[in-house]
Amino acid sequence: MDKIREYANYDPRQWMSAEDVQVRWKITDTGSMPRKLVADSLACNHPLHNEDLEAQKLWTKVLQKYPNLSTDIHKASAKKWNGTQPWDDEHRMSYMIPDTVSLEQRWEDQILAKRSREEVKAAADGGCLKSRLELLHLDRNLDQKLFAVVSTSSALG
Repeated sequence: MDKIREYANYDPRQWMSAEDVQVRWKITDTGSMPRKLVADSLACNHPLHNEDLEAQKLWTKVLQKYPNLSTDIHKASAKKWNGTQPWDDEHRMSYMIPDTVSLEQRWEDQILAKRSREEVKAAADGGCLKSRLELLHLDRNLDQKLFAVVSTSSALG
């Protein structure tokens, strides 16, 4: 999301083009933070009121293709920006998803999405440095996990 905000700051006059909107709307889910940024940007900067006839035709096609975009822009138009832009730093948290999953857990999930722990271990045993690092990460809490299992077993038995 920060990269999108950086791009908007780089050339605000070009933000958001009809092409940008189509791409972002196509690849994001209804109600997502990126869609909120798109709708807020369009409501704030009014690119739909372009005097260029070709641009107007393009925006008309986009709005016809994505009718819920019109609804989101209408909802966003109620916000008062007070001289700021949606991508300004003071609005950053409005478009960021709070970190509810730790970075460690994200990396573990990413590793295990591609290979099983056994596959990582086999590659690490074969000398692959990347796999060794991944295995160290996967085993980072192994002692704590084993202790928890043993403690639970002792308590039950």
